[in-house]
Amino acid sequence: MLSLQTFNSYKEKIKSPYFIAIACSSAATGLGIIREILIVYLLGFTKVNDELQIYLGAIFSISLFALSVRMTCLNLLQKLTVGQVIGISIPIVAGFTFLMTAGVQIFFDPDPFLLTCAATCGFLNLFVTLLITYKQRENRFLAAHLVYLVPNFVHIPMLLIIYGLSPSNPIQWFIPSICTVPLIQLALLAFIKTEKPSLTPHQKLSIRAATKLYLQHGIAALGEGLFQTVLRSAFLSLGEGYLSLLSIIIRIYEALRVILIETLVGSKLSSWIEEGKANHHAIALDSSKIHLGISALTLGLIFFKTETYIQFSVQLLCIMIPSFVFSAYLRVVYAKFNTLAYTSKLIIQFGLYNLVFVLFLMYSTIELNVGVLWLIWIWYLGRPLCQIQLVKRHMVFTI
Repeated sequence: MLSLQTFNSYKEKIKSPYFIAIACSSAATGLGIIREILIVYLLGFTKVNDELQIYLGAIFSISLFALSVRMTCLNLLQKLTVGQVIGISIPIVAGFTFLMTAGVQIFFDPDPFLLTCAATCGFLNLFVTLLITYKQRENRFLAAHLVYLVPNFVHIPMLLIIYGLSPSNPIQWFIPSICTVPLIQLALLAFIKTEKPSLTPHQKLSIRAATKLYLQHGIAALGEGLFQTVLRSAFLSLGEGYLSLLSIIIRIYEALRVILIETLVGSKLSSWIEEGKANHHAIALDSSKIHLGISALTLGLIFFKTETYIQFSVQLLCIMIPSFVFSAYLRVVYAKFNTLAYTSKLIIQFGLYNLVFVLFLMYSTIELNVGVLWLIWIWYLGRPLCQIQLVKRHMVFTI
């Protein structure tokens, strides 16, 4: 039987902000998965769904800069006020949004109005990330995290309402409507009050240095955004429905990875900063041999001939599941290292890995005509393996 002390300990854990955040994140992730299934149920694997995924993919590609925004802000907020960080961020975020939007325009030639709506939504999402990072850093983790989960609770009713109205082109309604979601998040974040930041007058950072820091972090996001555009273009060329299938799997993957892993990272930000040293976490897969072994096993699946959506889905999942574990491990290690022991050399090298991989994959797609599963395997398994080793070489503390 459990002792009273053990029972009280469990009771306190259940009441902790981290446990509540995990529960809410799990619910939000479940709703996110339901949303993706609902899109397939309503639209099927059709050209209409493929068209929708082009604009949702544009939002996704822009929102990949969120990690760079988060990591940069953790560094900048040590020496600048949140207002100064926002001022520096506006032109850089706008520039990244323009680059990703231009890529989508080149590869897909979409509707200008809908692409503008998608770009606006992605742009606003990045400032939601910035303010959430600030609030969490100021020890308002749970409230800020709940705001972070708002889209997963709003998109389903929005989708059902639009579909119930039976418009001739539901995409013309859905894409503009989701632009309102980050506006709702920004309004909610304004109501989360924080204590006055402890910024001393001697702490200064030039705009040039802050911009340089942003660009260093942005190299990685640029590679990721380009890859998503190239990958979606390759899947669209496979035939009707394949882009929809890919997009749904990737968004479920990202929903699980971002929400669950960012819950852990966000809950530890204030404690990492206060302690000034590494906390010890039980993180699995700290062995390169295990990484390589699992990657080698999944590599064999690429050579199987694909004839149906189901077979293709199984192959994708067999690659994405171990990739989820590797990327989660990499995300926590990289976030902790960057928070406690910032080094520009690591950040630049980390980002250059992304650019090198995406340029190689672009060449392979255009000149060598490699299969799409090869693109998935190299990016989601091969790249994280290399980056894990890179971060380990730079670590100055023990995970």
